[in-house]
Amino acid sequence: MISGIGGILLNDKDEIIFVLSGKCNSSSPVEAELEAIIFLANAALTHLDHTSKVVICTDCALAVQSLSKLRAGQDDFFRRKTEWVYLASKKMIQLYYTPREKLAMVDELANKGRERVKEFWKYDMGLGAIAEEFEKISEEDYLAGEIQEAEEMEEVQGDDDEGMQLVEDIEMDGMGHQG
Repeated sequence: MISGIGGILLNDKDEIIFVLSGKCNSSSPVEAELEAIIFLANAALTHLDHTSKVVICTDCALAVQSLSKLRAGQDDFFRRKTEWVYLASKKMIQLYYTPREKLAMVDELANKGRERVKEFWKYDMGLGAIAEEFEKISEEDYLAGEIQEAEEMEEVQGDDDEGMQLVEDIEMDGMGHQG
């Protein structure tokens, strides 16, 4: 099942330092949520001071319970997921349940991530720069989708010069937008 994942890391001043929006192959919404949490936790472990406390908010109560059980040494269904067990060993990573309505921006990133041609993630940018980059990537996804559709149309039509011209026109239009 193709799902979308999304997430945001904020610093202690509530400034956005990391944004994620992309696809994932998961067997369930819970698996997609775990994948997003693991991705964000790894981003935090890689790019933040290891003495920092990292709080990840999720609307998945099962993920919060699972991490608590693993940390308490109790058996848990997700113990076979090695990245999840590793995350449980990192005490600096805290997982808190947050109602979905308070995570609307992250939910939108996940929904858009499902449709992306390429994964979007950025570090250490101001909110304005992230918004600009997010729009640029969204536009690139749109153009890549048009190119893919044109190429598929060309395959159906065979050696059609018109289909190839459409691909070239879209590629030229896309180059003009990259500035």
